[in-house]
Amino acid sequence: MNNRIFRIALVYLVSLLFVAAHTYLVIKDKYVLALLPIGIIVVLLAIYRFSWLFWIVLFCVPLSLPLKEFMPELGINMFLPTEPLLAGMMIIFILRLAMDGGYERTVLRHPVTVIILLQLGWILITTITSTMPLVSLKFFLSRFWFLAVFYFMAIQFFKQDQRNIRRYLWALLIPLTGIIVVVTLKHLSLGLFDQKAANPAADPFFNDHTLYGAIMALFLPVAAGYLVRSPLRSWIKVGVLVVVVALLTGLVFSYARAAWVSVLAGIGTLLIILFKIPGKTVLLGVAVLAAGILLFGKTALMHMEGNDQDSSDNLAEHVQS
Repeated sequence: MNNRIFRIALVYLVSLLFVAAHTYLVIKDKYVLALLPIGIIVVLLAIYRFSWLFWIVLFCVPLSLPLKEFMPELGINMFLPTEPLLAGMMIIFILRLAMDGGYERTVLRHPVTVIILLQLGWILITTITSTMPLVSLKFFLSRFWFLAVFYFMAIQFFKQDQRNIRRYLWALLIPLTGIIVVVTLKHLSLGLFDQKAANPAADPFFNDHTLYGAIMALFLPVAAGYLVRSPLRSWIKVGVLVVVVALLTGLVFSYARAAWVSVLAGIGTLLIILFKIPGKTVLLGVAVLAAGILLFGKTALMHMEGNDQDSSDNLAEHVQS
C-alpha cells in the first residue's frame, strides 16, 4: 500500500516539476521543454510499435518544415520533424542489422541496390577529400538515413505485406494533397497567374517552384493510375479524383516547364506500353530522331535562339519560352 502511494506521489511530483519548469521557460520565450512529451512518445513507439513510427514519419514527409523557419539564427538547417526521426530510425536499423546478422542478400545483389551502394560509397570517398568535410558529412548522413528508411526498411515492410506498397504511396499522397491546397490558396492570395509568385507560394514546404512541380509530376501518374486501373468503390474513386485534380492544379500553377515536359514524356512512354509497340520499332524511332538531330540540329538551334519569349504569366507564352 505504502509502495503504491509512493509511486502515485512520485508521478504527481514529476508532473508538477515539469509544469513548473515548462511555465518558467514559456515566460522566457523558450519552448524546448514542450517537445519532451513528444520525444517520450517517439521513444516508446520506436521500442514497442516501430511499424507505427515508420508510417507516422512517412505521413509527415510532405508536412515537414525547415528548421530555419523557427530558428533562422542557427547555422544549420534540417526538415522537422522528419530528419531527426529518420536519424534515430537509421541508428535502430543499423543495430537491427548487427543483431540479425546482416541484410537479405537477394536485395543487396539487386542492380538498383548495387547502384545505390556505389553512389553512397562514392559520396563517402568525396566526403573524406572534401574541402568542407562537415557539410559533406551532413549530406552523406542525410542521404544514408533517407535510403535506410525509405528504401531498405520499406522493402522489408513490402515483403511482409504487399498491400504496404499501396499504403506507402497513399501515406504520402494524402498529406501532399493538403499541402497542394495550402500552396494554391497562398498562390491565389499572391496572384494565381503571377509566375513570380510561384516560389514564395511553395515556401516553406518546398525550396522552389521547380521542386514543387517535380513532385507533382512524380505523383500524378500514380494517382491517375489508381483512378483508371484500380477496381475501387465509387466513393473512394471520388477521393482519388480529388487527389488527381489537386496534383494537376499544382502541376499547372507550379510554372515548372521541365515538370510539364516530363509528364508529356511519361504519356508518350505510356502509349508505347499500352499499344505494345515492339522494342525494335522504338529503337528505330530513337535512331531516326538522333539522325534528325545530327542533320538538322544546328538549324533547329538557330531557330530556337530566335525565340525571344521569356518566362511569362501567360501559360502559352511560358510553354513557348
